[in-house]
Amino acid sequence: MSTSLGGRQIRPPVKRWPPIRMKTLLEKEYKADHPPFGPFPTITSIVNAALCPVAAVHDLLYGIDNARIRPEGWGAGSLFHEFIAHLKTSLSDGSCMPGGEKRLYYEFAEKRYDAAKEEGWIYVRYWLDRKRPELRRLDRDSRTYFEVYVANDSVKIDGGYCSYPLRGEIDELDTVNKRVIERTILGTDSERYAPALKDFQLWLLWKLLCSVRRKDRPQVWRDEDFESYELIVETPYRDFVVPKNSRDFEVMAHGAFSWVHDISSERFKYAIWEAWQQASCSYDSRNPTCTLGERYCYRAKLKYPEGRKVIHADMRRFYISLLSEKMWSHDLLMYQLTKLPVDVLSGWKIVRGNIETSGDRIVVSVDERRPLLERAEEGEKTREVTVIFGTLKLGLHRRAEVEPKDDKFELKIWGREPLPKSVNIILPEVSFFREEPWFLKRHLQREAYNFELWGLEKEERARRHSVIQLVDAIFWDKDLMVERPAKTRRDGGIVSTDKS
Repeated sequence: MSTSLGGRQIRPPVKRWPPIRMKTLLEKEYKADHPPFGPFPTITSIVNAALCPVAAVHDLLYGIDNARIRPEGWGAGSLFHEFIAHLKTSLSDGSCMPGGEKRLYYEFAEKRYDAAKEEGWIYVRYWLDRKRPELRRLDRDSRTYFEVYVANDSVKIDGGYCSYPLRGEIDELDTVNKRVIERTILGTDSERYAPALKDFQLWLLWKLLCSVRRKDRPQVWRDEDFESYELIVETPYRDFVVPKNSRDFEVMAHGAFSWVHDISSERFKYAIWEAWQQASCSYDSRNPTCTLGERYCYRAKLKYPEGRKVIHADMRRFYISLLSEKMWSHDLLMYQLTKLPVDVLSGWKIVRGNIETSGDRIVVSVDERRPLLERAEEGEKTREVTVIFGTLKLGLHRRAEVEPKDDKFELKIWGREPLPKSVNIILPEVSFFREEPWFLKRHLQREAYNFELWGLEKEERARRHSVIQLVDAIFWDKDLMVERPAKTRRDGGIVSTDKS
């Protein structure tokens, strides 16, 4: 096992996750101030908190999504994930024959990730060399699902006091070979263990999957015994089996949820201070698993603007306000989708229906006209929606355009791997809904934090930079000085420059 407690300090579990009241779920109270409920974290947020409490601060307050991956690595990683799903689907339905993998790869990569195609092929080539015997066994009876969405408001982990809300996506769910697979480009061909925290991430996903009750699953997965599934971390070079009974994983999970709870609470100022005291690395001893060190934590401090400390003290309220807004919109919706009955949500938060035909465009029949998607904006012919094929707690999660067609709706799925051709048989239930652009709040957090770190080192340049002068005048005790341009007298002399 690659991920263990090591020498890190154990954080006690949360005694009680802040509950959400029914009047809050039904939106019968005014949305103001800090939300009276706890966050609904993602798997990534919990893994960030397990990596380092400071990474949790950056995630929740500053909008930094994943502390283990640099932004420049996202293209090759996404290409690796999406192509393998595309390849397995193509081999299963007969649209690609064994031996045509390289041609299929370049056709796929040029359409979606052209800039990363050569780097991505390096990972795919290593993976193909190992997996060709397995790929030859794929046929139309293969029941493998990719990017499986799972969410539950009550995930129980042994050794704690309460259950937790959690949501995430499983890279691959193989119901024939009974495996849950987490795929990554991290690691090397010489490593004996799974890349750090990938085993913990997969274990969390498995716990989340097992927490969904049979009645809350799509019919096709209702009889599956997910408790007995094998957990596999798959890299381009090796596969690693993850143990399911790990005390270390349990302690790490409780500690991570505790950090997420405290940093998102009204005591966030103390939690931030505490997180820095318990950081997993220092300036002289960096954590090689984390990419935040040189980008954020130990980034060189520029001299100007001089009021940087005051700026940060004032802007902390801005970050927590944006987090509160995000919780009032997105996290509240997650609680509503997982806690309220479908008949309460239908026509209010979601449109519910059944798939009639599938393919590039999916036709969904509904019981009646739903006003939720009828109110188009001016000049808007189609509407963007989030679609869940299956139940609201377990299914395939996609983005799509929806267009009303008489008593039906037509969905055009965006990106990712096309749905299985038999989706209208295996996952006939479908729900779709529109959501506020909550991700813009994280974008604002990220941009505000980057502005805090921005500056200049040379005094001469800073003195001429209007933004730095204005920032220091607002946040610090510096007078705003403006140099008037020099004037030439009629006799050719220069009038002295005045400042005001």
